Amino acid sequence: MNTRWIAGCVFAVLLAATSASAQSIGYIANPAGISYGVYPSVLSLQIDTASHSAIVRKNDGTAFQLSGTMRLYQNGIELASATQTAGKLFVTVPFSWTFTSGTRTYYALSSTNPYQSGSVAVTAGYIPAAPSGVTATAASASSVAVKWNAVTGATRYKVRYVNTNAQTGDLTSLSYTWPGLAAGMSHCFVVLACGDPNFCSSPSMQSCAKTAADQYKVGVVLYRNGMSISDISLVLDKFRSEVALNRPVRTGNGREMRAVVELDVPWSETERSRGAYDFQWYKDFARLCEAKGIKWTPLLSAHYVPSWALASYEPHRLRNMQGQIVSDDQNAFLKFSPSSWVWGTEIRAWIRAFVDAMAYDGAYNHFSSNGAIDELLAGNEVQYPSATLTSNDAASQQRWHDLQGTKPFPATFTAAFQAFRADELSYAITAMVKAASDRLREIGMSQTGVTSKLYPFYFPRSTDTEPDRWRGYTSSSLSFMNSNFNSVFALDSYANSFCGKSWSPASDFSAARSRTSLPLYIAEFNRNKVDCKSPLTRSQVSTSATSAFQTYGARTFVFFAWNPTGKDADLAITADQKAGLTDAMSWVVP
Repeated sequence: MNTRWIAGCVFAVLLAATSASAQSIGYIANPAGISYGVYPSVLSLQIDTASHSAIVRKNDGTAFQLSGTMRLYQNGIELASATQTAGKLFVTVPFSWTFTSGTRTYYALSSTNPYQSGSVAVTAGYIPAAPSGVTATAASASSVAVKWNAVTGATRYKVRYVNTNAQTGDLTSLSYTWPGLAAGMSHCFVVLACGDPNFCSSPSMQSCAKTAADQYKVGVVLYRNGMSISDISLVLDKFRSEVALNRPVRTGNGREMRAVVELDVPWSETERSRGAYDFQWYKDFARLCEAKGIKWTPLLSAHYVPSWALASYEPHRLRNMQGQIVSDDQNAFLKFSPSSWVWGTEIRAWIRAFVDAMAYDGAYNHFSSNGAIDELLAGNEVQYPSATLTSNDAASQQRWHDLQGTKPFPATFTAAFQAFRADELSYAITAMVKAASDRLREIGMSQTGVTSKLYPFYFPRSTDTEPDRWRGYTSSSLSFMNSNFNSVFALDSYANSFCGKSWSPASDFSAARSRTSLPLYIAEFNRNKVDCKSPLTRSQVSTSATSAFQTYGARTFVFFAWNPTGKDADLAITADQKAGLTDAMSWVVP
């Protein structure tokens, strides 16, 4: 449209078909400062269907300097006029109109030019229809995904956050995820379709979604100790009443707090003969937790090895540099060489069988939103540093020569062998983690967090001295494992600062935080029983938990343990420590 006026300022816009419902549509035909002809466009038009009027203002926000007549044209025909009064900020031109679906409507204005004589030519832009099919869906506790249908004639889109009126820049896709939102709140969005520069549709119908609450968990490690389901039900009841105060689920302030228990799933008890899996007790336990409103984190413990596996993989048993099998009192948690293919075969199959047992328990799916399990730890206690990082076994020798060629297998512990062993064990741990996460993804349950516990005390740090520098993790092996963990990073924390020594819970938490951006899961927390003999106080437990949540991005804090036996019996939770856990739950959600 090329409209010329003998004298005066002209403004032209093009409106798309709209509904008859009230709306306010404002457009500026030309960006400020860009001259068309001898003079820039200085007027803006806002059509308000609720009041049946067109409101005209100067783009610079100042008042009209001269009195005169403001005329409104539709498709080249004068539609209405009103008096323009000097000193007023706007002119209201009353009129009625109809829109026809799929047609373009052009509007133009003429006014006494308050600045200078001259003619102006303005080409109107195209305004598309408002988008349809707008849907908002919570993507996380802090983000919402917005989708919409394509609009004919639109070249880009804008998403507007209704709660604050904030708006994106130009988008060319048909979806956008709005980040940085408050958890546990309702968030509403509209979408605008845009054609020519500065010409966008009226907002779409709004769509709202409620983000999930920030989720926290506090709980304890349980020992099965041969208990029946009815026996362990009584233990859960005591935990529920004495720690959770019979409120295992609490919500408020955009947060959710859940009571959680950790419980071993031993390989030796659930696959007594190859391929014959028996997870019935654990399926019953998951149902029991769901009935009581308690979450369960399974600890898939491959260090309890069935006898058939020990016999079948005897050449791959963990051995010292003299080739002798390492006894349990030297290393209770690593039974096979990290280079053995048992991790990617037998143990992988056992872990996948556990996932299937929990996902297909009759009418129950224990990984669903209402299920007991939202995180699991694969390869519990198969972690390093261990008492024996060397392993002169058949699998290690083969893997060494695969990587090093003819270079001799080390006869003593060397830096090269430390790096080799750290990498091999990270592959073994990752094989177990991926066995679970891959199967969960295959069955549509990829939201379940999967990780393995690590000891931050042995993360590489500049202050390390012998022998610690040779015993621990390497940065590359830590990075490799972290890249394969799904949604969570777990650690054990047994600090000795409670008895005056240097390593503290904050040391553990900050060391883990520096190695991952994933939420932290404090899988076992207590004092270092070698250095400290006095039980932790209520304040020490609650302060450590709230610090983990508030400062270090932890989402779960679990105390070791409710009913430990044997050498761990002196770490059994006290009444004072139970109160500390209750305080932690109340800090997150009163």
